[in-house]
Amino acid sequence: MNNIELLEHQDLSINLSDEDRDFLINSSILKDKINIKRHPITDEYIINPQQYVGIIALPSNKQIKVKSKVRIQNLFYMICVSLGFKDFEFDDEKAFLNEEIEIHELIIRMFLKEAETILRAGLHRKYVETQENLNVVRGRINFNEDLKFNLIMRNRIFCEFEELTLNIAENQVIYQATKILSRGSILKDIKIKDQLNNLLQRLSILDDNNSVNYKSNIIDKFVYDKMTEHYMPIHRLCKFILDHSSFSDDVGVNQAQAFMIDMNILFEKFITHILIDGMDNKFQVKDQYNLYLDKSNKYKMRPDIVISEKKTNKEIIVADCKYKRLAKDAKSSNSDIYQLISYCNVTNTHNGVLIYPQYESFGDSFEVVNSTIKVNQIFMNLNAEINQLKIESANLCQKLATVSGH
Repeated sequence: MNNIELLEHQDLSINLSDEDRDFLINSSILKDKINIKRHPITDEYIINPQQYVGIIALPSNKQIKVKSKVRIQNLFYMICVSLGFKDFEFDDEKAFLNEEIEIHELIIRMFLKEAETILRAGLHRKYVETQENLNVVRGRINFNEDLKFNLIMRNRIFCEFEELTLNIAENQVIYQATKILSRGSILKDIKIKDQLNNLLQRLSILDDNNSVNYKSNIIDKFVYDKMTEHYMPIHRLCKFILDHSSFSDDVGVNQAQAFMIDMNILFEKFITHILIDGMDNKFQVKDQYNLYLDKSNKYKMRPDIVISEKKTNKEIIVADCKYKRLAKDAKSSNSDIYQLISYCNVTNTHNGVLIYPQYESFGDSFEVVNSTIKVNQIFMNLNAEINQLKIESANLCQKLATVSGH
């Protein structure tokens, strides 16, 4: 198998079979992820994964592997922080943290570890309202439904009752994530495949033949208490898996699978969690803050991060995270600046911040003419050693506190 390897945002000219070409062009699971165009001279195709990193299993059984410009250790650390695993230790993963391992394999290892924790504690049960046409009365009779189903044949009674069951969304979403990870062809580690199949078998008690397919946003609706708070880590992983894993059953005889991470979104969530965990408690950090440009609320705006004073609830910083490369001494693009100034105007905030990964660039700031708004560029070296990256995270919080004037 000749795998296709490239970096995020990299053009690569390759030969593609008709089947693989059609899949990349027409597949809904790769919509807006992979750019593909015909080479102007040769019979090759030019592909570019934009800001997405991960792996795609093509119908021909070839794989496209897209590497991040961020080294694997740091990429894994960013994912852990963005998922709220701030206390996650790398000791158990050190043997696997090398540039040859695929990032989805590390995610699966985390998932298996958290799933084992859930199974050891025992799957949670709760009472669920159930309706069923029975031959004996259970709970209460639903007379309207009973007349509908049993008007002629009176040997059954339509009842409503509460049943204590394991088949609840909190468990089924774990089962769904396990099924996603255990099928397809992107996973080559036989040991992990066996562990996933074993987990799938242990969770098969949740298979109620309803083929429930949850969207990841259901996890945002879960409410936790002391009995279920240990579910929170694995549910965060389930959300990540449902968001980044995709399947297509309509291509060839083999199921096509992709696991693609949007580095724009990951960088934003990574920075947001750094600030939520690291900013002084006199600040409140809000992410994906909804604003409107106009008084009639037609034109919606959504800055990545808004920082307020807890005491007064006054917005003091608006920040946007931009996962893009800036050459040495380069300035932010006009569109980035205009967008940030709009956020500052709407929130009546004097401090706008653009946060970039650091390559060769250095921080810059300027004041907007005829305005009290100040635009700040702040950079973070994502490829620093992990301990240094933690120091940079603390420094980022301090820089924003300084920008705010506090």
